[in-house]
Amino acid sequence: MIKIIPNTLSIFRIIFSGLLIVSFPYKTIFILIYLLSGLTDVLDGFIARKYNIETKLGAKLDSIADIAFYTVLLIIFFVWFRNILIEYKWLIIITITIRISTIIIGIVKYKNIVFIHTVANKITGLMIYCIPIYIFLLNSNILISNILILVTTITSIISALEEFLIMLIFKKVELNKKGIFCK
Repeated sequence: MIKIIPNTLSIFRIIFSGLLIVSFPYKTIFILIYLLSGLTDVLDGFIARKYNIETKLGAKLDSIADIAFYTVLLIIFFVWFRNILIEYKWLIIITITIRISTIIIGIVKYKNIVFIHTVANKITGLMIYCIPIYIFLLNSNILISNILILVTTITSIISALEEFLIMLIFKKVELNKKGIFCK
């Protein structure tokens, strides 16, 4: 029974991602679904590793759930924080370009869509995840929001470049590689 929990949590994150768009106008419901999305992201991998039930399907579902969640989040950011994000559009475009290039490399080199769970990617994911919580729950001011988005965007570029280089350098894909300089 426990074997299906991580994949089920990833599937729920995909569903929650769609619900985020629908709950968009309702701040409390949005934050609740948003927090549940984050919880499922943390728990699916934790449970899979803790009980040694990691699977290729689980890793793919997790990656699909991440893509769904961050795509919806990007759309929401552009709607809610358009003025702030326009200031950083070139940094965001660079990040997206690197990420798409990395996906293409994975498809060509490994015949698969590959997302490596580096420490930098996890930190970036956490930073991106915290932005709406910080802005909505704490009613932050524009200056602090700007700084938060700038630091997050720069961190995202660094993590994207690291994953890109890992994909180029290493012959065998290792999904849980901690970083480019880690064994």
